[in-house]
Amino acid sequence: MTIHSPPQSYMLRNIVDVATPSSVSWYPQTLGWKILAFVFIVFVMFWTVKRVKIYWHNRYRREALVSLRLIDKSLANNADNSAACMQISYDMHRVMKSVLCIVNSDARSFHGDQFLVSLDAQMHLTNMKFADKWAHWPQSLLVQPALSSVDLHEVDLHELMQDCQFWLKNHHSDGANLSAEVNGV
Repeated sequence: MTIHSPPQSYMLRNIVDVATPSSVSWYPQTLGWKILAFVFIVFVMFWTVKRVKIYWHNRYRREALVSLRLIDKSLANNADNSAACMQISYDMHRVMKSVLCIVNSDARSFHGDQFLVSLDAQMHLTNMKFADKWAHWPQSLLVQPALSSVDLHEVDLHELMQDCQFWLKNHHSDGANLSAEVNGV
């Protein structure tokens, strides 16, 4: 092994090592970028709070849609049984009544056509009218299945289920349509 020694040449004697420059910071140096970052962080925080509030406000929609999906599965299993169809109709009415009471607290006492009109009042900008299409639904809930001439059959219940799900996804609550959150659920 040889020991390293400084150069002996007179030309290399006065060479000095060059100092390496300090690394460039990725953090912006100007005040404008810091202000912009602060504004962006505040915007993201407000946006997040708003989205969480919308998500929380729409929890009743998600719960009702899950209930209707379970009722729909029950309908698929018991479609030929008239007593089961009657119970499914009752269950759908109970879910829709619960949701309507959340949206409009005055709707607790609504029955029959008044209930359907109240459902229609929550649907703006659509041509779907519960009062016109399903006027016989509340009447079918009040009459015994054997005595009823207006009972709902499997096809009617499937169509009613679709209309109820559409209403749940698209009805207006407190003057604002928040259905964008629910459509992904």
